[in-house]
Amino acid sequence: VAEARAPHHPNPRFQPHPHGSKMVKMIESAEEFATLKKGDKPVLVDFTASWCGPCKKIGPFFEELAAKYPDVVFVKIDVDDLDDVAAECGISAMPTFQLYSNGVKVQEMTGADNDKLAAMAAAANDM
Repeated sequence: VAEARAPHHPNPRFQPHPHGSKMVKMIESAEEFATLKKGDKPVLVDFTASWCGPCKKIGPFFEELAAKYPDVVFVKIDVDDLDDVAAECGISAMPTFQLYSNGVKVQEMTGADNDKLAAMAAAANDM
């Protein structure tokens, strides 16, 4: 019997949620981030790094929240790939989560705290 798997996406940095219900987009450029955060939906950003243990720990929970709140845009930014964006956003530790509404940062938290992240996502959903 074949195992059911999520469909493979050609870009490994843009993978569907394991259940296929939502995607978390990996931001590729400063321009892409600037455009996205000025959109009409709230944007919840996970500033992460491939070498960051706590980032890997909370990553699947971030994906679950993305599936739960389809009216919020969930994105990840690798601080090593986009160090200019990380510096502009004042990122000094990972993971750091920032919530944007109409281009303005309205909330921030640092650390892999599922409860605080869930509250942040719920607040984003109420915007």
